[in-house]
This record gives sequence, structure tokens and C-alpha cells, in this order.
Amino acid sequence: MPARVLLIRHSYGEIVSRLGKRHNRRWPPLSLLICASWLEKEGLTVTVIDREIETFSDEAIFKLAETHDLIFLSSSDVDRWQCPNLDYDSFIRFASGFKNKGNLYLTGAHGTFYPEPFLKMTGAKGVIREEPEWTVKEIACGRPLDEITGLTYREDDRIHANPDRPPGSLDLLPAPAFHKTDLKQYYYELMGDRFTILEGSRGCSFKCTFCSLTMYGKGVRAKSSEKLIGEILAAKEAGARNIYFIDLEFTINKKLARDTCDFLIKNPMGLRWACQTRTDLVDEPLLQQMKRAGCVLIHYGVESGSQRILDSVDKRLKLEKIEEGFSLTRKAGIETTAFFMAGLPGETAEEREQTLAFAKKLNPTYASFHVANPYPSTKLGERFDTGEIFPEFCGRSEDDKNELKRFARRAFLAYYLRLGYILNHVAAGNPALWRRQARLFLSYL
Repeated sequence: MPARVLLIRHSYGEIVSRLGKRHNRRWPPLSLLICASWLEKEGLTVTVIDREIETFSDEAIFKLAETHDLIFLSSSDVDRWQCPNLDYDSFIRFASGFKNKGNLYLTGAHGTFYPEPFLKMTGAKGVIREEPEWTVKEIACGRPLDEITGLTYREDDRIHANPDRPPGSLDLLPAPAFHKTDLKQYYYELMGDRFTILEGSRGCSFKCTFCSLTMYGKGVRAKSSEKLIGEILAAKEAGARNIYFIDLEFTINKKLARDTCDFLIKNPMGLRWACQTRTDLVDEPLLQQMKRAGCVLIHYGVESGSQRILDSVDKRLKLEKIEEGFSLTRKAGIETTAFFMAGLPGETAEEREQTLAFAKKLNPTYASFHVANPYPSTKLGERFDTGEIFPEFCGRSEDDKNELKRFARRAFLAYYLRLGYILNHVAAGNPALWRRQARLFLSYL
């Protein structure tokens, strides 16, 4: 069995601008930290390098890799499983630089979507498809490769694709090895530093046509309340004071959400936390409970201000319900982030303007405007499959693509430069909020 294992999370730099400016998050590599914890429990020596915070050169990492028996390189950790970076060229260049490629395995969404191309482009030994923790453990513990599900690998100049791995119980995963990193170096611009992510569940029961769920497996798997609370305590002990629950829909399991809130209310630790969910999965009592438990921010995917477009992408949500959810969240005293997309199939210029108008009407604390991407394994991706790896946009001409980019930028500026928006936040008298919004705005320009 290998004795020394190197786990690496690749960094794409501070800003990705292929489809307009977008911040790469300086969030901990939660999945790799879970892998590290599991491997240490098996008696292995584990090194974790997160290139989002480490300053090692490529050459230094390649040299370090030569002293390890196995290397696992992640192209996207759990916070990017749903929406991976489309600019993967730097990942290919970095992965191709390892000399001992026979010990190199890739994890993340990129290889999951395109296992054979990524094997060929990088020269790696194998690609771990979908969630990596169980497969990483089995490889590191010396199980024969042909017996490991969820793995595509090369052997004798041939590429072998093993069957998919059935989703595992999240309660079986160990707590993240927070001691392998420094939470003081992680940051979420909408919350602050000493930051980490946690997850109470994986997967989603909704079927939006634009949303990629391949990494999560089918359905929703939730941790027990005891398991999640234990990980919250571990994060607090490691120095966290801001936590984002990375679940696709945190409140889809009401019992888990309420149990978590009850614990945090009864055991105040000074933690601030945020989550993502849908407006039809919250109600006034739950939101009030979340606020008392320390929730300061909720992310909502709105997508469009056109009911016709929402119906066409199978969002299964009415505009009125979205308005109600934002109103109740505001009433509870919780900040909101709303995500909007331009360029969904069949969308007209008039409907894009409806989206901007709806954003102003909802008046979230933060608003994000992006261009829709046809991710692989989604109905949107199947509709616009060109054979290209991670194609841009949805079958549009160059003029249309440029127009969508211009709209996203114009919508951003039009939203944040409203006099009423500025005056409302000045009147709120929250200097910390002003600073966060100013940093976010200036970084976009």
C-alpha cells in the first residue's frame, strides 16, 4: 500500500473572464480535506496543497510530487461541481507537467464529464468520476484498479472505463481534516474571513434543464443532524467564524435545517452562516429560526424575470413565489443574493429587460448576472451539443454572444448604480455592508 499521498486543488487565478468577469472563490477544498481525513485514518502520510492559498511554483510542486507514491489533482472541488470553470487550459498545462504521471489521478467535474479526453490531454493514470472520496480511498489502499467503480484509467496502452459508483452514505464520510489547512486564509467576500464551507446534503430533487447534477448522483442524500452538528463543531474548533452550507438546497430537508438551527440557538458560538435554497422551500417561521441561529445570507437562484422562460427550463417556480420568498427573507433580517442568467433558449431581448426589471423589484442585497452555459449532462447541454469540450453559450452567433456579455455587464451596473439602492444602504447604517458591496463593485469594473 502507498505510504505518501499528495492531494492538490488547482487554482484558476483570481478572476475568470472568458464569459465576463467572475470571481473564483477562495473557499477551502472540502472534498479533498475529507479525502485527507480518510487516508490519515488508514495510516497514510498525507500532504494537502491548495493552490488558491499556497504560493508554491509549478516546479516546486512537481519536485514534491516525486517524493510521493500517489498524486490526486482536483480540477474542481465540491463548491464547483455544479458550475465548473470553463477555462480548463491552465489545468491541462499543470497536470501535464508531472513527471510521474503513472501515479497521477484527476478528480472533479471536468474529468467526470470528459474522462477520456482529459486522460489523453494530461497523460494521467486515471480519472475519478463523480464524487471522489470513496474512489480515492480505494486507490490509496491498494485495491486493484479493475475492481474500483467510478474510475476510468489507462493500462497496457488501453483506456478502461469501470462502472459508475453508486452514491454512498454521507454519514460514512469522516469530518474534514481542517488541520491540513489554515481557515484564516479563506474568505468569502460577502461574509468575511476565517471561512469554510460545509455540506448537509448532496444532490437535488428538482430538474432544471440548465443545472448539472452529475457529480452528486441521483436524488438527494442528507447527513444526519448529529453528523452535521459534529462537523460544525470541528469547523469552529479549527477557527471558523463564517460558514457557507454548500448544499444545492439547504432547506429541502426541513428536519436537518431545523435541527441545525436548534443546536446553534441553544449553543451560541458566534458563528455566522449562509446557505443556498429556493424561495418555495422557506417559510416565515423557518426564516425567523434561521436568523436566530446566525444565518446572515441566503443565495436564491432566480434565473429570469419571464415566467415563460422559467417554465421552459422546468424551474417549477412562479414569479409571485419568488417575490414572496424575498419579502419574507428581508422581513427576517437576512441578506439575500439573487442569481440571474441571460441567454436561455428562446429568450428575447424584451425578456432580458424583464429580468433586469424583476431584479430591481426584488431588490436583493446582492445581484449576480451571468450568461447561461450548456453544461454537459444537462438537457440544455444535450440540446446544444456541438462535440466541443465545455462549449460556450447556447448555439448563438458571435454577435449574439457579445450582446449577452454586454447585457450582463449593463445589468450589473444598472442594478448597483440605482440612486434608491445606494440611499437605502446608506440609511441602513451598516459600514461593513457598504465595504463589502464597494469591494464587489470595484472588483467587477
